[in-house]
Amino acid sequence: MRSFPALRLVLLATILFTLPAMARADEDTSWLHEKPGTRMHKWWGDANHPKHRELQRMTFANPHAMLAMVDLENGGAEIQAWSQDEVSVAARIEAQAPTEDEAVQLARKVRIVREGGTLRAEGPPAEDHRSWSVVFHLLVPRQSDLKVRTQNGPVSIEGVKGKIDVATVNGPMDLKDLAGDVVARLENGPLSVDLDGSKWDGKGLDAETTNGPLSLSIPRDYSARLVTGTIAGPCSISLDHGGAFRSGRWNTYTLGAGGAPVRVVTTNGPAQVKSSRRPM
Repeated sequence: MRSFPALRLVLLATILFTLPAMARADEDTSWLHEKPGTRMHKWWGDANHPKHRELQRMTFANPHAMLAMVDLENGGAEIQAWSQDEVSVAARIEAQAPTEDEAVQLARKVRIVREGGTLRAEGPPAEDHRSWSVVFHLLVPRQSDLKVRTQNGPVSIEGVKGKIDVATVNGPMDLKDLAGDVVARLENGPLSVDLDGSKWDGKGLDAETTNGPLSLSIPRDYSARLVTGTIAGPCSISLDHGGAFRSGRWNTYTLGAGGAPVRVVTTNGPAQVKSSRRPM
């Protein structure tokens, strides 16, 4: 029996245009403090076409409801834990069109809709240099179940404990300070994992990228049954815990007193695994 609320997040994105400027899951969160309707220029896409930004917010008082996000043409998701027992959503809508007025009107036709357990973005189809994207920033209770799906777009999850199932085809993935039963899959793109504490709290972590670099940071006094490395690509492993490393394979280590399985690997791409110093 789970001891935490069963909040499930399903993020299912179908991308018609790539977003090369969004290299990571929206690291700059200053947009969260902007006023709705902020005008921008040269943000992404063709610099000859004006861009416009809109900001929508909503809060769900019931953290036990299933929350599904579907039909995103472009964008990404940044999910963070907080101390509240509700879900807060900030959605940044960005639109591009041949003229500024058209960009404004296009952005204002995009709607963030919640129906029962579904949260989705709706808007006109992309055509004739007219396109829009949505970036979601979600604050969820620390103990939450998440299911995240994207096609092309960055995803980051920080500080959440629960049953977490996250997968994306193209785009970076950042996982930080997670706990519980976590499975993460990335086909093309960099995978970054930062562990916290002295051991994994929960069933375990299984994170893998097929084509892309891997970065794994492990506290110096961490205990786990660790599997990491790369099949094809250079690898740098510098762990204070010791352990033998063999190239061209995934390596297994017993860190400290052992414990829950922690698997963080790449198939094709460089891997960097290092010890980190926990804050005092």
